[in-house]
Amino acid sequence: MSLATVYVTRSDSTGERSQTVTAYEILIPDPAVVRRAFPSEAERAEFIEKSFRDLQLRELEVPEQRERAHPLADVVGEPLSSVTFVVDYVQL
Repeated sequence: MSLATVYVTRSDSTGERSQTVTAYEILIPDPAVVRRAFPSEAERAEFIEKSFRDLQLRELEVPEQRERAHPLADVVGEPLSSVTFVVDYVQL
């Protein structure tokens, strides 16, 4: 079992407005178990305390954070002459 705090930032097409959504999750490596997400770290901790009696958690190193550019960032602001849908992809 792993605890994850996930931050997802979404921006509008102009890049002027963005919104960051935070989810506090419990990840269990068993396909039969559904991933659990909580609106706050406190609610996740409360669930763990009530649900798991002998659970021992340990701190892990914070992973390197990296920003990823939007996949279409290179075409933003470029003139668009056509959009073509071909089977399982789109061609701009």
